[in-house]
Amino acid sequence: MSKKKFKERKEKKEKEGGKSLRNQVVTFFHVTPGASYDFRQLARRVGAKNKAGNQQLFSILEELLEAGKIRQLPDGSYQSTRKVQSIEGVVDHVNPKFAYINTGSEQDIYVRDRDLGTALHGDTVRVELIGGRSGQKPEGRVTEIVKRNRTRFVGRLEMAPNRFAFVVPDFRKIYQDFFVYQENVGEAKNNDKVLIEVTKWGDGDRSPEGKIVEILGKTGENEAEIHSIMAEFDLPFRFPEPVLHASEKINDTIGDGEIKKRRDFRDILTFTIDPEDAKDFDDALSFRELENGHYEVGVHIADVTHYVTP
Repeated sequence: MSKKKFKERKEKKEKEGGKSLRNQVVTFFHVTPGASYDFRQLARRVGAKNKAGNQQLFSILEELLEAGKIRQLPDGSYQSTRKVQSIEGVVDHVNPKFAYINTGSEQDIYVRDRDLGTALHGDTVRVELIGGRSGQKPEGRVTEIVKRNRTRFVGRLEMAPNRFAFVVPDFRKIYQDFFVYQENVGEAKNNDKVLIEVTKWGDGDRSPEGKIVEILGKTGENEAEIHSIMAEFDLPFRFPEPVLHASEKINDTIGDGEIKKRRDFRDILTFTIDPEDAKDFDDALSFRELENGHYEVGVHIADVTHYVTP
């Protein structure tokens, strides 16, 4: 092959490659109206993997901007100018592959996992319709997070060999782990049950990032699991400091005046029926033989109201 023909074939191939990349970019923006992407994200999505591809992509973006097909947002990202129909609803993440958006109408919107962006189960989102599957629910894509359902999650800490860790969420409808840098792990250890607060939601391709804000105990331990359930539903599992301070001032002796108001069982065999690891010992049985030969079994419950004063 002569140098001239080789050069002509190379130029033709580059021209066709540029046209193919342009079609990819145009199609990508057409099917993702309302969503915005920075240059790095676009390059990854359309397969511009080298310097030449990036240069072509930049030229294509400039062309589309000039033609009014796309706009550049203040943060430097790009967005289609095509108008879309959007609907607000709540995410029901059914399984790792897809979710439904409950809109309050008779028909929910089907959203593939890849089209959820950073939305998680329970989030209120805005969805654009991108068509429908024959005889099935309309299909959409999340374009905006209107309101986060929660920013704290309970899970199990998995330490990686490098300087980071992951928290595997307990809640069965959260299908991604949370990334934690070493400096945000604190005193938590591998396999601890922890409460993590999200600090960065990622871009849909990467896991959300967070920091450990509470160590609940070792995974599998009874107390840790109870605290985990309470934390999952935002229930307090520790007493406020004023309550703890007040409890330290409670007198652990009973005065003579109080004893006179009550029946005294101290000379009768009386024992608690609460287990050794109970948080309180307030249930008891007493046992004695009566003069007529019968046996008396007493059932006792502690009068904790004695310690509750105005």
